[in-house]
Amino acid sequence: MNITFSLDDSVSPRTLLSEASQMGMTAGYEERQTGYCEGVGDAMPREWLIPEVEWKERIKEREAKGLTNRELCKLAGIAPLNQNGTNYCWANGVIQCMQIIRAKSGDPHKPLSPASVAGPITNFRNVGGWGDQALDRIREHGANFQEDWPANAIDRRYHTPENREKAKANIVTEWVDIRPKSIPEQISLLLHGIPYAAARMKWSHLTCDLDATISKKGQVVPVTLNSWGNWGDQGYGLMEGSWVPVDEGVAPRVIHARADA
Repeated sequence: MNITFSLDDSVSPRTLLSEASQMGMTAGYEERQTGYCEGVGDAMPREWLIPEVEWKERIKEREAKGLTNRELCKLAGIAPLNQNGTNYCWANGVIQCMQIIRAKSGDPHKPLSPASVAGPITNFRNVGGWGDQALDRIREHGANFQEDWPANAIDRRYHTPENREKAKANIVTEWVDIRPKSIPEQISLLLHGIPYAAARMKWSHLTCDLDATISKKGQVVPVTLNSWGNWGDQGYGLMEGSWVPVDEGVAPRVIHARADA
């Protein structure tokens, strides 16, 4: 996978956030207030773990066959989200995962709205949160398409009865919770083709890890899709060194319309 941009141990989180601020970007992730598997997600099944000795061969096979989620995003027309001045990275990362899962299910791409999830949670304040919190909201209420609620509109005027009904078309019914800093769980999910919302406290930020690849140093690392528009390499970057492990990882897997929608 040819991605030229990476975060490694030579990159300071402070420098990164300073550069982002100059672009009008924000982070917004706050430390999760529920412990591992104390929130809405189930533990990742142990049988999903893939032995480390198999990682590189599986990556090579997925990339040779064009089975990566980055390739899926390209084919489906899924562009990087741009939180653009909001502190809603924690909803953007989850929404990005949902858009990929919808595409994997064969649904035509229709952009989803992070603000339709985060706004009601924060009482329409532009403040941070965490991925488990966004997923809990989506489990109960769903998420709107951007055609009904603009991506970054922190505006209660969109929180109408009609939109609340429409959001039920995008309810996450199955998800898993990744053990904090468990690189084997992270890489195994990615090799199964399952993206996860990836929070890294050193960055105060949450993105969407969607693939595993082999870095120039020969290490297996996650590929992340950021919510800062055309950040990095067309929105993508490699997470290397101490940037690999996540402090929170939640992976929505199945999306259904509610029966009463």
